[in-house]
Amino acid sequence: MKIKDIDKNAFLQKLEIIAEKYEPQKDEYFYKNTYPYFIDYFKNIDKIKMEHFIIGLSFTYSWMPTIPSNSNFSNGDEVTKILNKAKLGEVLLSEYELGKLQIACNNSLIGVSKLLHFINPHKYGIWDRKVTKFLNNGNIFYKYNAENYLAYLLFLNELKNEPMFKNIFEPMKQKVGNISEYRALELIFFNANKYEGK
Repeated sequence: MKIKDIDKNAFLQKLEIIAEKYEPQKDEYFYKNTYPYFIDYFKNIDKIKMEHFIIGLSFTYSWMPTIPSNSNFSNGDEVTKILNKAKLGEVLLSEYELGKLQIACNNSLIGVSKLLHFINPHKYGIWDRKVTKFLNNGNIFYKYNAENYLAYLLFLNELKNEPMFKNIFEPMKQKVGNISEYRALELIFFNANKYEGK
């Protein structure tokens, strides 16, 4: 799905209204206030090693309802190579690379999206059930697979490059602080049900 396939002005206006109404003190993830620490953890690491991956996976799963009991660490060199590629952010990871990370991350693409976001918040957005539920109202992204996650990232990139985006991003930055464009959009998607219709 691309932004041209939806009524982008109506969609962006909807996001702008939600951004204006957004109250970070009502957001359980900001209440826990762990987000900046997770972002800083990977920002302060030059090269991701296996121990960084395991620590990152552990704090990623503190934001999920399960524990990483099905994770597979047998291919640590390949996993850390992929994570370092994501950290550099020169190109997006491939479907194959996302699949390798999914195997290592409890077989959860949602977990992968959160971990990648903590590693590089300007290139990877968090993709979870609440985000998908909001976007599904417009029939955008519905299956959790690597192809759709990459489409979601392209969609976020298109949105942040729209001229109207500044009307969405600025209020979110004022309320939340130093966040990436992708995080601002994901927060709106995640919390939309609290503010739609109010």
